[in-house]
Amino acid sequence: MLIALILGLGVGVRLLVVENWPAALEWGVAVLFIPSLALAAGVWTGSGKLFEVLYLFLWYAGPLNRIPFLDFIGTSDASVRGGAAIGFGATTLLLLAAAVVGRRRALRA
Repeated sequence: MLIALILGLGVGVRLLVVENWPAALEWGVAVLFIPSLALAAGVWTGSGKLFEVLYLFLWYAGPLNRIPFLDFIGTSDASVRGGAAIGFGATTLLLLAAAVVGRRRALRA
């Protein structure tokens, strides 16, 4: 998560300085969503392949082609207004919980 934060810090600071709160929220969710997806996929499959496929699909469909409900970064106004940050924020929490459950399961086995 630290790497995602550092790489996008310039954008995040700019959004905060210009007081674009919805886009800043979307940026914050993206910073947390990407690593949580990688963590959960890796814990449950033992490989990075699932994350690579899911992330490629999400990146292509969401930010690149601006499909609002798949745009986890908020590249379009429609995704920011449509509440994509809320959906991806909830998904981030579920992914983190799934990673914890999967890790506990692996430790018990």
